[in-house]
Amino acid sequence: MRNFLCLFFLISGLVTAQEENLHYPLWFLETGRVACPHISVGYATLSPYVHNSILAAKKSAVENYLHLKKFSVKGGQAFWKTERGVISEGNNIKEKFDTTSFSSLMISSVILDSFVSKEIVSVLISISDCNISNSQRNLIKVENENQPQWVSSIPKEKNFVHQVGISQGYSYEISSWENAERHARLNIARTAGNIKIESRGRSSAKSADEIQNEEMEATVNYAEIVARWRDTVENIYYVLARYPSINK
Repeated sequence: MRNFLCLFFLISGLVTAQEENLHYPLWFLETGRVACPHISVGYATLSPYVHNSILAAKKSAVENYLHLKKFSVKGGQAFWKTERGVISEGNNIKEKFDTTSFSSLMISSVILDSFVSKEIVSVLISISDCNISNSQRNLIKVENENQPQWVSSIPKEKNFVHQVGISQGYSYEISSWENAERHARLNIARTAGNIKIESRGRSSAKSADEIQNEEMEATVNYAEIVARWRDTVENIYYVLARYPSINK
């Protein structure tokens, strides 16, 4: 009954937030500032049954928590460097993470807050029971805010290494955030792991191009997503991730 009532009030709040046409709660944009340990954010596509979307978003949050807690990356990527810019030639990079505790965390984790927009439902969960401040629930119109400094300049912190993941906007907003998070994880892996780069030139009478192959292998522990930003003008999604520098 307690869980049902909590879910009812969450849904009631979500509907109100949607009608106000605001964008994202502060905990979504500045997750790293939430004073709760072991937290995670998840996403789900908005469906006619909001409670189903909330449960799907919780599953996403638990998966994201497990993924960032410890993940390994292995594979390669090719780039074609031309005078017109750098073109990706595809990759075979694989990520792995342990999901054995997924079912138990779905039961024990707590939804701290939820939010619905016209496209997605997002939830903030904690593995241990915790409360967030009302200020963290404030809804922010990103188009009225200045772009965070970390979007253009990666933070430098004594005990952490930061990386940014970027994604273009896709037809489904959830895909844009998930893609940005994946790029953030891969950039972290590049920093934490072993990378082998091989280049070979290709020249002609008109230009000199370069094919670059990148092979990497890394294991990262205790990474976390600490901030998100959406450029509504350029339709670009940004995610800031970090991991303890002891991984290096």
